[in-house]
Amino acid sequence: MTPQVKMKQFNWSKIPDMKVNSSYWKDADDANIQLDAAELEALFCAKVIEKKEAAPDASGEGGAPAEKNPAGPVTVIDPKRANNGGEDRTTFPPSLLRND
Repeated sequence: MTPQVKMKQFNWSKIPDMKVNSSYWKDADDANIQLDAAELEALFCAKVIEKKEAAPDASGEGGAPAEKNPAGPVTVIDPKRANNGGEDRTTFPPSLLRND
């Protein structure tokens, strides 16, 4: 049975063959199982995410992505390094930090 639509990913582990003999599935008869493919596809189909088209810009031409504004201030160095520099200024006496 091959689905007509993209299905959700199942995250399970296969039962090793040695453990099947001591489980419920040892006595299960595959010949008597009837599945409704349409119902399974409806229950387990993956959501289709549609991409939105870009809105037209001021000149009436569409498709140009809008520029993103940064959410916060622009940093030049990593925050950990900036913090280390602040600690250095507090541990050394000011006379050693001056370039006189």
